Amino acid sequence: MGSPASYRNRAMRLSYRCQAEVFVPDYRLAPEHQYPAALDDALVAWRFVKAVRPQAAIFVAGDSAGGGLSLSLLVRLRESGLVMPNGSFQLSPWTDLTVSGSSVDGNYGRDLWFTRKHLEVWARYYVGQADARSPYVSPVFADFSGLPPLLLLVGEDELLLDDTLRVRDAAISVGTDVRVLIGKGMQHDWPLTLPWLDESKHAWNTIRRFVEEH
Repeated sequence: MGSPASYRNRAMRLSYRCQAEVFVPDYRLAPEHQYPAALDDALVAWRFVKAVRPQAAIFVAGDSAGGGLSLSLLVRLRESGLVMPNGSFQLSPWTDLTVSGSSVDGNYGRDLWFTRKHLEVWARYYVGQADARSPYVSPVFADFSGLPPLLLLVGEDELLLDDTLRVRDAAISVGTDVRVLIGKGMQHDWPLTLPWLDESKHAWNTIRRFVEEH
């Protein structure tokens, strides 16, 4: 769900905080368009931005399902031998469409957005006939070697907490630069949905510093 129009204010906030030009791809959504439509569109978007801004420092970012998609895009770029972005950051990324993370049940009742049923139904919409354990579908199962620096932000109380922590552990195991910010007591996508909170301001500053560093 979502569109460039619905993300306009979020894109403006990101542009302001990071002093960046922001491109928001209008990629195809499930269930009308199952995997690999979104990933194919993400690759087209990357090639377009790289072509029109060849000298710019470019970052790939996403939130929720888009966060998982952006990580899968990085894996596809590496496997295709294409130029990588300078870095990538994700907010509350959904990285495991097998819904096997322990926080899916461990944070049940603390997460005010999702239940296991939400995730399982939406995963079926996207996965279709594909293998849900494919790194192009569920990047939590990917090899993270050779990827650019990563910044992951996740709420302490959300069902997708382990989707981030397992990516962190996998990236560390192969020597990829990865940092994680856990929002204490925070919910899914808290910097985007509640931008006025002190915790959100801290998250935005962390993103800004990550972009400036890389």
